[in-house]
Amino acid sequence: QLLRYPGFDLLARIPWPDGVTSVGHHGCRLHGRQYLCGQPAGDLHVLDEATLTWRCACPAFSAGEHVTSLAAFDDRLVCGVTLSGQAVSFDPHTNRRDSFELPAVGPCEARALCAVPEAGRVFGAPFISGRFWSIEKAQLAERTATAEAFTHLPADALGRQLQGELGAGFEVVATRHYVIC
Repeated sequence: QLLRYPGFDLLARIPWPDGVTSVGHHGCRLHGRQYLCGQPAGDLHVLDEATLTWRCACPAFSAGEHVTSLAAFDDRLVCGVTLSGQAVSFDPHTNRRDSFELPAVGPCEARALCAVPEAGRVFGAPFISGRFWSIEKAQLAERTATAEAFTHLPADALGRQLQGELGAGFEVVATRHYVIC
């Protein structure tokens, strides 16, 4: 939807690109143009603001993987990061797509795990970085069940933990639904 700020009045409804079933919150603006990465194919689309229709700018931008973030970089590239840690970029001037695997450096102490037995994988989400890790079953060094059940930290305790992990140069702000540092 195209909304007017600050009142968020509806200006127009813009349908998703053909074949796209999900976009999440993965869009960015570069050079005054709106881009989004649509699923399931992971194509990168650009909005034609004159006709309010989408055009595929880069087929298979994310190679079908879910993009966790999409942003303009260096005022020339549309960049994204996939769940498996693949960094992807697209240069609209040259129509060039690049990608590389982000290095997994150091131990991964995941705070949230999801086992997918039929795929032989475990997906983990580290607490701070927001990067998801895909761990092959053969890579698991240890699996330990804890006696305590998972409980959410109260906002003030989470804020103190974030401040301790990130340092004094960061400010903690709490809203009704989020704790941001």
